[in-house]
Amino acid sequence: MRIAFVTSHINRSNQWNWFSENLKQRNIFHLHIIINHYEPLMLADIRELGIPVVFLKHKNIFSFVYNYFRVLFLLRKYKIDIVHTELPYGNLIGQLAASTCFIRNRVLTCESLTWGIDYNNRKQKINDWLSLRLTKKVIALTALSKKFLVDRYNLKKEDVLIIHHALKANDYLDISPARVEALRSELQIPADRFVIGLVSRFVYWKGIEYAVKAMIPVVQMYPEALLLIFGDKEGESFAEISSLIAKHSLQDHIKHVGYVADNVALYTMLDVQIHVPVDAYVETFGIVIIEGMISGCPQILTLTGISNDSARDGENCILVDHCSANQISEAIILLRENPALRKKLSVEAKADAIRMFQYDTKAERHITLYKELLD
Repeated sequence: MRIAFVTSHINRSNQWNWFSENLKQRNIFHLHIIINHYEPLMLADIRELGIPVVFLKHKNIFSFVYNYFRVLFLLRKYKIDIVHTELPYGNLIGQLAASTCFIRNRVLTCESLTWGIDYNNRKQKINDWLSLRLTKKVIALTALSKKFLVDRYNLKKEDVLIIHHALKANDYLDISPARVEALRSELQIPADRFVIGLVSRFVYWKGIEYAVKAMIPVVQMYPEALLLIFGDKEGESFAEISSLIAKHSLQDHIKHVGYVADNVALYTMLDVQIHVPVDAYVETFGIVIIEGMISGCPQILTLTGISNDSARDGENCILVDHCSANQISEAIILLRENPALRKKLSVEAKADAIRMFQYDTKAERHITLYKELLD
């Protein structure tokens, strides 16, 4: 079994890191090919594991042709017999190159379920349609994603498997108070602040504007409330969100802090986490949801991505309607005033995450799929 992963991953490296470690332990050869505008963090992470990894820079339309031939060369050079692709450049170039090489064992993980529709992007729509036609098996991240793929692209149900993202539980459990305090010190957060976290890129469908608007009544009741927005500020809605914060004079209560050194301890530091994309489909999965769950961080969520499968309102989270600043503010105030409820949500969410999102289970399902294809 010789596997090539072709992806354009930009910021979440851990989902491939754990799998590379697992495959390395099994002495299964695998190669990572990353196609992107710039070198992502994932590149260094994979190199540290001592696993072959190649970065191909995408500059323009001409890069597509060049990178296609480069992937073609790499698949032949390493005698690959399984190609697993992900995200736009990875899917289209990887699936085309594998087909050209007559590699029949082709797998696609659907990470961008509705991007072409959300942005009315004709190129992305063509990319999705062609990639899904070329692949043999599709990995959907949630039950809702599978239904969407089967209905929209007329795929056979047996060709679409549901395999959730996963977490290495030990990384998130038993975070020391010292790590949390170090992070608070790094972010200069006074001990008396009620800290609400939102981990997101600045794209419209993440619903950040509704979280910002929700803070208006919250800070009137609780001036110590502080919303911290984590992640890259690149995105079409950064300027709009910054203007919204300034318009309502919320600069002392809402801050964008970018990335932090200890992103695992982050969830333990938060009093509440918000994740409120604007509909059920735009968030294909939402790793931050399960990171918050396993960290025992009380969450306010909309039904989107994996929360469609995992969320239990009032039991392991508080659910709010899409695009509802009023319900978000009510939920924040409810959790601010009810420490016992925050504790209940924390305990239930952690137990659910440990039960549902284990690395070993995910790894075995991937390996089983690859073996079935080879057989």
